[in-house]
Amino acid sequence: MPAAGPAAPVAQDAAATCGQSADVQDSKVHEWLQVANRNRLGPKLHALREEHRRAGLPLERYSMAHVYQLGTARQAWVQQPRIYCKNIHRKRDHNGRTTRCTQCTTCHWCRQKTTCMKTQCSACNGNRDNVYGGPYAGVICGNCLWTRFGENLDEVLQDPSWTCPACRQICNCSANNCVRNKHGWICTDQINTEAVNLGYESVAHYLVLAQLDESLRANITDNVNSLQPMMDRAVGARAAAIKRQRNEKNTTARLHEAAAQMVERELAAVHAAAGFSAQQALKVSNSNLKLLADLGFGQSTLEADLQEDEDEDEHDLASFGAQQPAGALATSTELATSRSDRRHLAN
Repeated sequence: MPAAGPAAPVAQDAAATCGQSADVQDSKVHEWLQVANRNRLGPKLHALREEHRRAGLPLERYSMAHVYQLGTARQAWVQQPRIYCKNIHRKRDHNGRTTRCTQCTTCHWCRQKTTCMKTQCSACNGNRDNVYGGPYAGVICGNCLWTRFGENLDEVLQDPSWTCPACRQICNCSANNCVRNKHGWICTDQINTEAVNLGYESVAHYLVLAQLDESLRANITDNVNSLQPMMDRAVGARAAAIKRQRNEKNTTARLHEAAAQMVERELAAVHAAAGFSAQQALKVSNSNLKLLADLGFGQSTLEADLQEDEDEDEHDLASFGAQQPAGALATSTELATSRSDRRHLAN
């Protein structure tokens, strides 16, 4: 039976950190607790806790002190389209090398460098002595701030005393130097839809309220100046191993989905050109999917494309591509029009 992990320590003066009066905060807390009493754990969060238990990792739990750290908003945030910095500001110097933009910032949660406005923490901005999150933990885009923490960027920007979720010890990102990883908790993946369907304002509200232990008392700490005990090395190693396994599993699933879509597109073109029946098309589709599976779903091509959508670092892409197995994947059109496939179609 894994030992229950200590509650994540939280910062002082909860109402002030969220920019709310004590009366408003108390009213919201009462409302949140009613939601928590009606709805506890959804299937994804339950599976996450089971994964912690099986791996012997500290169980995730929170105290009432964490509840008072949760933020709220007077108005709902309208999701904004992402405009990536690399598509607007990327330039090259006289040697042809890419220069990095210094105007735009990267969101602490989604890791995307976009041109939009982002938050700035009044407590930890630029400070490298933070226990959680690093010097830019308080830089969060409006979309992530709303879906993951239930706060409105426009309202936050009007509050000079606002502190970030990392300083409040309720950040749920997957960064190695932030709250979840330092407590040995596995990353949540995509549970926003589950949180909303169960009536919670955000992922942060879901995690804290659904895993609330009201008998627990959290230690009050200062994210910038205090020293937190380091996580046990064995626990850290187990958490890192599970994180790698989950990443590999997610990548494989995405590659398989992308490969299937590619086969369907290419097959539609071949079908239109060759004019063979739907039954023959299905037969070729299944054959090509098997070939893709045997070849690793085209990792040399597909994985690089998927990675490029998420990460603008060209050096990382180059090193990633170098690690892939030799042998490029032919497209399904090439496979379908090869001699062996033509004989197969003729039959």
